[in-house]
Amino acid sequence: MKKIVLFWAVLAVGLSGCERDEIDTFDLTRQMVLFRTTSSAMTFSGVDDGGKVVVEIPFRVAGDVADAARQAAFVQTGDTVATISNDTVRALSADKWRVLEAVVPAGAFVGVLRIEITKPWAANDTLREDLFLRLLTTDGGAFYAGPENRQHTLTVSNKVQEPRTWGAMLAPQNTRSIGLFSPAYYAWIIEATGLTEFPVTEAIEGVNLDDDGVPQIWTSAQRMDFISNLKYLLYLRNEEAGSPLLHDEGDGKGQPVVVGQNIYIPLTAQ
Repeated sequence: MKKIVLFWAVLAVGLSGCERDEIDTFDLTRQMVLFRTTSSAMTFSGVDDGGKVVVEIPFRVAGDVADAARQAAFVQTGDTVATISNDTVRALSADKWRVLEAVVPAGAFVGVLRIEITKPWAANDTLREDLFLRLLTTDGGAFYAGPENRQHTLTVSNKVQEPRTWGAMLAPQNTRSIGLFSPAYYAWIIEATGLTEFPVTEAIEGVNLDDDGVPQIWTSAQRMDFISNLKYLLYLRNEEAGSPLLHDEGDGKGQPVVVGQNIYIPLTAQ
């Protein structure tokens, strides 16, 4: 009889231990969050960003909805370098970003991580590069970090992007075409003319206003005037600098910018 009582006592202790383990590792009051995507990107235009940009990154809940809004927690990983698009890039410093909010609204399975990025380059900095901010879900607020989809890499760049109306500014005739795109060429156009887009297929707010202050699409004559003026401004720029403006990327990389040159022409062929 004593052996039977001892057996049941050992079994009871074992079961109670299993029960405690389950309670410790599965808490219904704190569920998990996971990133919905692994990467995203943003660019400082250098024209109208004001030095700060707010980025929104969605994440999801692995679990149930709740009647009230819930807070989640995220941190920056300790990675100092990463390979992005075959390039080695450095991490955004911790003092150049902050979390504005990371909230799952009441009754929702999806939340938004809103972070503010402070421009890490000085106004007169000519360096064009990508940086990265690698975020990690972590225990905090109402949630545990999930077992997967825990990282999201945000690429922060100051590389100048081609404007949507550049293609409409190309033409077979050099007298009407803006020519090959490159970040250096476009950045100079912004500096020389103040234009970031061109009213060739659609009116642009604040550009080419009529007598009533309404923006208008350029006429053919206005477009040709712009190209002619651009050529003259480039001539003045090159004279003052004592050297031609060079394309820094693309098919014409390393070649002088030529307004109206639509195709890559090797230096040896000129």
